[in-house]
Amino acid sequence: MYAHFIGLECFFLPKSDVKSLDFVVTRFLIKIFRTVNHDVICDCCKFLEFPLPSDLLAKKCDKFVLRYRNCSDLHRYFAIVMN
Repeated sequence: MYAHFIGLECFFLPKSDVKSLDFVVTRFLIKIFRTVNHDVICDCCKFLEFPLPSDLLAKKCDKFVLRYRNCSDLHRYFAIVMN
């Protein structure tokens, strides 16, 4: 699944906002598989390689931070000092 969270990885999101993204996907899967058992939904996500938005957002955030730290031109332009 390719999710397009345009720019969300560079902003701080409260835990409630991230959970609401997961809720939408979980409710969608509940309706598709016609079950309310959360364990079954999690197993279906694993077997179908369908990560939750919170997992994707965490990966994108880590990737963004890594690229930001390695971008020396940007740091020089804005005179940012990284520890």
